[in-house]
Amino acid sequence: MSFKSVLLVEDSEQFGKQIKRTIEVTLQAQVFWCKNDAELETALFDPSISFNLAICDYHLPDAPEGEAIIRLRQAGLLTLVVTGKDDEQTRQDIWKLGVSDYFHKGETTIFQDVASACRRLSQNRKSKVLIVDDSKVACQVFSTLLKLQNYQVDVVHSGEEALTKLTGSTDYDLLLTDYNMQGMTGAELCKELRRQPRFSDLAIIGISSADTPLMAARFLKSGANDFIVKQSYILEEFFVRVQRNIEMTKLIRSVRAAATTDYLTNLKNRRALFSDTKPWFRTQTLAVAVIDIDHFKLINDEYGHQAGDWVLQHLAEVLEEHSPDGAMVARLGGEEFCIVFGDEHDPDETLENLRVEIAQPLMPPSDAFPEKITASIGYVFGKLNSLDDAIRDADRLLYQAKNEGRNCIRGEYSHPQADPV
Repeated sequence: MSFKSVLLVEDSEQFGKQIKRTIEVTLQAQVFWCKNDAELETALFDPSISFNLAICDYHLPDAPEGEAIIRLRQAGLLTLVVTGKDDEQTRQDIWKLGVSDYFHKGETTIFQDVASACRRLSQNRKSKVLIVDDSKVACQVFSTLLKLQNYQVDVVHSGEEALTKLTGSTDYDLLLTDYNMQGMTGAELCKELRRQPRFSDLAIIGISSADTPLMAARFLKSGANDFIVKQSYILEEFFVRVQRNIEMTKLIRSVRAAATTDYLTNLKNRRALFSDTKPWFRTQTLAVAVIDIDHFKLINDEYGHQAGDWVLQHLAEVLEEHSPDGAMVARLGGEEFCIVFGDEHDPDETLENLRVEIAQPLMPPSDAFPEKITASIGYVFGKLNSLDDAIRDADRLLYQAKNEGRNCIRGEYSHPQADPV
């Protein structure tokens, strides 16, 4: 969720101008500025504008005790609060209103801090958290807090349910699990997840009402990344721990993705292709096709490497869009690509449709780019020994297609192997 429109409620002319300008520049968002609670009420009922995020002063002339914040929360807006008061009672009063965060106006970095919080809330919508606790009250509390930070949240009530949920989805960034539950404990859930490589980078925070060093040790030794005591955390601490653990998960995943993704086309790279398809060759009848852009060197020579890169990116998009469901699409290197797919798709028909699609007229951004490309394709199909052998044979057939005029397909069927690897 990106915040295209932000509602600012602030009575100070100088402060309002500065924060409005900062948000517009850093978020590229339109800021609607209300200077009192009456203007806020009008803005919230304007059907032409849709808001998801608000920045609101705690003390307004016609709403001196946070009444404007209550109005914003009742309207369902994520709300960041700015205030000139910096005492413990004000802090407690603000958090009770269900805000996402608050900031003291006296801080020298106030404008940058608020802008960073807006960006963080926008990015948090892409993060998914699973809460595991047999207490419905605890689930409700943690779910409400996480939603204030704009996370996507799911809830289950046992370790067994959590395993089922996680096994069916790979897009969770954080697991928040209680220790004492019926059946599997939180520590046992951590151990089971850490046994499976697919969950090695999932961030796990253990939670418990037992405030003992032993409980923290049990969780951490079982594979949890962090531990929180239910009764003793403060909101700022909870939010920061969640944020830092999710950031670490995303960092690990981004590094792993960089190692297996082609930087230019965002397809799988050669390394990932070989690694991910290796199990397929043991059990499946497969087609392995190698696709090569015709006269690619001439494109680079005539139009330049920027145009060449654009052509490669275009071809990658065509291959992803028009390859069979479940196929593995990768860039082998240079202008050469590879597709691996199963026998539920006829290779002749599938690859001919792909060749025709590649040859469709392009929509170049300017005259400095080619208006048409073609590709030659070589493929093998059958019970194949290995991807190495299949690519070698497909390459041979690809060069046959090149020698016979380009923009065509050459393939052959491989006989079943007696003892496949």
